[in-house]
Amino acid sequence: MNDNDELVHLAAGALHLVLAPAVGGSVAALYDERDGRRFDWLRPATADALAARDPFAMASFPLLPWCNRLRNGRAHVGGRDIAIAPGH
Repeated sequence: MNDNDELVHLAAGALHLVLAPAVGGSVAALYDERDGRRFDWLRPATADALAARDPFAMASFPLLPWCNRLRNGRAHVGGRDIAIAPGH
């Protein structure tokens, strides 16, 4: 990632969420920090993974707009039929 790419940090008490908008909104880290100790709930993304913008190397990534397998690679969304090429 370059200087124009920013990570978004959100916190609620001791729970921290780090999002990488430049990597499709991927979760770069989810951790709990108490008494100066950090516990990672998900494997945090490395600097190399962020630089490569590799969603598969993030802690997690959003499965949007679909969250599961698409039967026969087709979906009907918003009055349109959409065909998805097989792949990742």
